Amino acid sequence: MSARDTISRLCTGVRDMPGAMRAFLLVAMVDSVGTGVFLAGAVVYYVRYIGLAPEVVSSGLAAAGLVALVTTIPLGTLGDRFGTRRTLVTLQACRAVFFGGLVLVDSPAEFIVLISLQAAAEGAVPAMTQAFVASLVGESERVRTMALMRSIRNAGFSVGALLAASLVTASTSAGYEAIVFVNAASFAVTAVTIACLRLPRQEPVMTRERVSVLKALTSFRDWWYAALTVVHGILAMHMTLLSVVVPLWILERTDAPAATVSVVVTVNAVVAIVLQVPFSRGTEDLPGGIRASSWAGLALALMCVPLALAAGVGQLTAVGLLLLGALALTAGELWQSAGGWSLSYELAPPDRRVQYLAVFSTGIGVQDVIGPLLIVPLVLQLGSLGWAVLAGVFLLASLVVGPVASKTADSRPIPTENEGVKA
Repeated sequence: MSARDTISRLCTGVRDMPGAMRAFLLVAMVDSVGTGVFLAGAVVYYVRYIGLAPEVVSSGLAAAGLVALVTTIPLGTLGDRFGTRRTLVTLQACRAVFFGGLVLVDSPAEFIVLISLQAAAEGAVPAMTQAFVASLVGESERVRTMALMRSIRNAGFSVGALLAASLVTASTSAGYEAIVFVNAASFAVTAVTIACLRLPRQEPVMTRERVSVLKALTSFRDWWYAALTVVHGILAMHMTLLSVVVPLWILERTDAPAATVSVVVTVNAVVAIVLQVPFSRGTEDLPGGIRASSWAGLALALMCVPLALAAGVGQLTAVGLLLLGALALTAGELWQSAGGWSLSYELAPPDRRVQYLAVFSTGIGVQDVIGPLLIVPLVLQLGSLGWAVLAGVFLLASLVVGPVASKTADSRPIPTENEGVKA
């Protein structure tokens, strides 16, 4: 499919959306440009500008992931109680403040505090976004719309990554600070836009019981859904790999230039723009979600091979292997995203949907903790052996996701759109 065909299909898909959804897609585009700048330049900013050691970066990100893990479910209950629109505006405003504060960081302690605060706000956004999209377009269109949104967001990521490449190459203080300010500004614009646009008023979806923050953390007892969350959290480690592990691997263990980080992020974004919607077809039901999740694990396992081989070879060969690994990582990302949207929503009770989606998002929180804390030393210190261990973990997740999802479905009746009650 040519770039022109891809853009045409994206434009057609956006044009067919309701007016409120088109506005929200525009918000997602603005958000993603800033995120793309930061995603491609964050590790370089931490290491080269602030002067943090890779071990400090990985430990700080792990701490931030733990904070997000603890706060995601309580914030999800706020979405059920107060409405997703109001909660999204608040979260995006907080992200703008916390990211902007990174330019003031000059010690590891300040770094950990600020990224932990922004992680708490960021951790609740995916569940809130998924629930908000479903309220705008209806359940029958939610997977296709999320795929379309992901393609649009990846278009923004690619624009941001290209901008980050120029900022990183310049190697100036102003350029490094711009990496932070552009991302903070995108969140501020997003918050104001969501608050001001004439979106349909989102009434709070009240749970049957008004739970406290503590009870939200302790009252969840759907253990098969929790197990599915853990498995998908393992598959979601492509996020830590792309944003932290692969950049550090490039900088510390290969001869590839630093700008390769931006190139890898750009390739990831461009391929996701073209293929997210096609990869999402057929994943609207439980079998489709299981199939996509299984393929995700296989793709991520294959990714480990070229990344491991990129160490100890010439510059051009290293860049080629890194790009090959980026393609496999992107395939795993696309399948994992589509499978996660389907399984998480299909298996969530309607009256507690945002809370359940928030629980599912804690899988991302788990990988945010485990990823930097374990995978960074695993691959940086053990090299090829570490990548082999990681490949085995992904293969295991690929094998178990189907049985766990089926057990989740069988554990209690789940009302769905196409079936009255799903056992």
